Amino acid sequence: MNAKSMLFFSDRFHREIRKLDKKDKEKLINILDDICDKLSSSPADISSYLISKYNSKKYDQYGNIYKFYANGSHRVIYKFYKDLKKDSNNNIIDDNSIFLLSYVTDHDRQSQIASTINPDNYLFHEYFYENYDVQETEEELTYAKDYDLDKNITYYVTQEKIASFIRSYHLTGIPLLNSQQQKYAKSKPPTIIIGNAGSGKTLVSINIVDFIKNIGMNYLYLTLTDELVEYVKNIAEEFGDENKDRYFSFYDYCLRKLNLKKLNYMDLRKFINWYNDNCFHYPYSPIDVWAEIRGKIKGYMEDNWDRDYSKSLIDRNVYYEIADKYCKYDIDDRKQIYSIAEKYNWWLEQNRYYDDNDLARLMINLISKNPSIKTDNIVVDEVQDLTELQIYMIKMLCKYNSLYFIGDSNQIISPTLFSFERLRKYLFINDIKKEPLILKNNYRNDYKIVEYINEVTKMRKKLIGHQKEEYDLEEIPMKEPTADNKIFSISYNINNLEKIVQLFSEQPLSAIIVSDELAKKKLLEKLRYNELDFVYTVMEAKGCEYNHVLCLNLLSDNYNDWLEIFNGEGRRSSSHRYYFNLYYVSLTRAKNTLFFMEENSDTKSFRFSGQEFDTIETVDDDILIITEAKSPEEWYEAGLKLEKNSQYEKAIKNYEKYNAMTNSNDDTPIVRCQAKILYATGNSKDDFEKAGRIFMNIEEWEWAEKAFYNSGNELKRLEAILHFNPEQIKEEELTRIIKFIENDQVDDEFINVLINNYLLNLIDRSSESILEKTYDIEEAIRGLNNVQ
Repeated sequence: MNAKSMLFFSDRFHREIRKLDKKDKEKLINILDDICDKLSSSPADISSYLISKYNSKKYDQYGNIYKFYANGSHRVIYKFYKDLKKDSNNNIIDDNSIFLLSYVTDHDRQSQIASTINPDNYLFHEYFYENYDVQETEEELTYAKDYDLDKNITYYVTQEKIASFIRSYHLTGIPLLNSQQQKYAKSKPPTIIIGNAGSGKTLVSINIVDFIKNIGMNYLYLTLTDELVEYVKNIAEEFGDENKDRYFSFYDYCLRKLNLKKLNYMDLRKFINWYNDNCFHYPYSPIDVWAEIRGKIKGYMEDNWDRDYSKSLIDRNVYYEIADKYCKYDIDDRKQIYSIAEKYNWWLEQNRYYDDNDLARLMINLISKNPSIKTDNIVVDEVQDLTELQIYMIKMLCKYNSLYFIGDSNQIISPTLFSFERLRKYLFINDIKKEPLILKNNYRNDYKIVEYINEVTKMRKKLIGHQKEEYDLEEIPMKEPTADNKIFSISYNINNLEKIVQLFSEQPLSAIIVSDELAKKKLLEKLRYNELDFVYTVMEAKGCEYNHVLCLNLLSDNYNDWLEIFNGEGRRSSSHRYYFNLYYVSLTRAKNTLFFMEENSDTKSFRFSGQEFDTIETVDDDILIITEAKSPEEWYEAGLKLEKNSQYEKAIKNYEKYNAMTNSNDDTPIVRCQAKILYATGNSKDDFEKAGRIFMNIEEWEWAEKAFYNSGNELKRLEAILHFNPEQIKEEELTRIIKFIENDQVDDEFINVLINNYLLNLIDRSSESILEKTYDIEEAIRGLNNVQ
């Protein structure tokens, strides 16, 4: 691929332009569109063009740093690709590519100078604000001078997307990889990539897919959740990948291959309902039992990955003999839990329901009988959330062992038998010395929060013991250190708790994190609320990030377990390591500020580090760190992030706040989330049909396709595909379209979409069989018109 001259944006630049008014944003869009035109037509002349048209100047004392004028005194500080700090060159970026690093307005500094001017001289004031060139600060220029692609988040935005990038409050560009991520994205499979929270694991997985696509091989992307799939598909589309039928959640892929519907799928929500109806007399949490059945009793592949997968459950004696370090239950508890598993499995068989381990077993049988469904390459993101049986199935699905597994063992918060070391030995059986690739850079959390995370990791090694299979990582903070403290301990009392609730309710992307559903229920009862949008269990918060986080009673609620750990009784114990993982996931949710509050004062003896946190005895309005004014756009951005993490009810609340603050009547995001709730909780074909029609009305075609697949409405499913991905239409689907037309089952809308999105675009007519079907469709439409 030949190098191209392109336009790139620093994360800081995007934060700064979010503050501009609409008029300034539109002017900037026009300027950047003009610069892109020049970069496309004559990139070698871009420097002289910026000088002549936008009065570009060089900061001689700071090296190769430049500025051009965007709007009067507004300046854009930029550098060329050839002048940036980087460990390796990206061979698709031309040296003349421009990196926009800061957008400087200096309104405050202008105001200070303008205050000395005669206020009656209106014309001079207007000229001053448009033309007075206030000098950039030392910090702004040093930031540009030291800008390093390996340490800063940088986005590429196509010319077509620049307007939405500037106007929108949320990021819509393609993040660039650092040199290590570039190397890993082109690693030879089979590959295991382990990364901490905020290290860019998902970004690497997307680039792996892009690399495979560019060398002309088939691929499949799998992960656990629908929302992550949609996020990845959107980024892949920015890369130019139109093969949207190659990105799936694990359960959705299996259901489609097995010709099953979501109604047949047993997820955690349905299991909890079943457990509460049938096993309420047992003393165990339904989530804990789900984890035990899913990860061990149904998902374990046994010592040598040679389990008899024709049976739904492993033998009871195999379960009883699992080492205590992998299971927190004694033998009597295990016997009861195994009996629950038998009862649960019988119920599944009687009602024709399948959980994700059942789907894996069915897929293994299908692959054995029909090897043609195998694919060349498979990329699996968040592999730590899968069971061993599912991993075994994925390996069987791949033709050449060209597998990429990406994940983070520190984020396993449902105790299972997953182990990166077991995965390594299984995957690298022909190269047993091969090691996983490690991502350590942390782009998410504040510098001091990362320091504390590393102290917690060191304490885990000391108290639990370093287990090779867990790959404990010392993280490298990418955010610059500041003098401000970012971690606080708050004295526990009801007044402080109520005040924190008040402050957090006024701040988007703030979270109170508790250990589990029981802790959440107790908190709401204590505060006399039915629900609080910003209170999350650790499991709910996983995958999210927040500006401010309060970790509430994470030690107090599990005091006896933590006491055992600090007394040295948790050595080499995965069940005790689980509590460290709960703690780790909670800490790593906090981007900017982290608070702790513990009801049990004895937890003060649990020292994770030598750091002394500032203690807040009384919470009041003077805690400015969480009381800054928030714009409507920040509530909207919070809604988008919550929606991305499947927190639909909470997302709706944020969208409602945005609408109230802006007097907006656009309820599309709210309706979209309501439809997603209906899709996620659907218990009948009617539920999925209703969700599909809502998605169609708001032009969410991909979600509509999934909903109509599960309602069994094939005609509407095909219509949705024709809207968003007509290339996906297969020959057998064309045959069905012809039948629908001949039987007069289509409406004018369907015919219009078929003609405009398919026939007029000559989709895939290189195939002789497809070409023949296309002629048949045209003939059927003519016949339909003659009848009418």
